[in-house]
Amino acid sequence: MRWPVLSVLLLPALAGAADLPPAAARLEGALAGIDGIRADFVQIRVVDLTGEEIEARGVLALEPPHRF
Repeated sequence: MRWPVLSVLLLPALAGAADLPPAAARLEGALAGIDGIRADFVQIRVVDLTGEEIEARGVLALEPPHRF
């Protein structure tokens, strides 16, 4: 999932917006019963000019309702 899509879905749900899009409302309902989400990720980018691959690793953490 790309970052803009993630932010569009998560930010209104975390802010408690009254008129949520259907996908955000489903996400808000799914997050209501959890204490948090933690995911390891690997991102690999290729530099067009050199063909070099750059690898980044990290952890994505979400603790509802307002910690990302």
